Amino acid sequence: MMRIINKIRVMDAVYWPRKGFDKFGKPKFDYPQEIKCRWQDTAEEYIDDEGTRQASSAIVFAGFDIKPGDYLKKGKIDMHTPDSPLGEDGAWEVVKFEKLPTLKADNFLRRAYL
Repeated sequence: MMRIINKIRVMDAVYWPRKGFDKFGKPKFDYPQEIKCRWQDTAEEYIDDEGTRQASSAIVFAGFDIKPGDYLKKGKIDMHTPDSPLGEDGAWEVVKFEKLPTLKADNFLRRAYL
């Protein structure tokens, strides 16, 4: 199962990890990183932290833990990639993250809901 999980991550995405807030309460982000993932544009229902049913716009399978509040965008980093995803077309906030162990518990299936 581990090989399958690793093989599905063949798509490129830009990842902006959130690193807190400035003194005005605006989110701050680390520099964007290019990652390999599996991006599925799909509406999948999930339960948010308040227990309300929500629908995702996409699910991204990544090789590392992603936090709610981080941002992802399909594609590669280029000279037009901003340091902050706020206001960037196609950049989506991660609203939920799940980490599911494989049967042997030697790897994880990591899903970020956008």
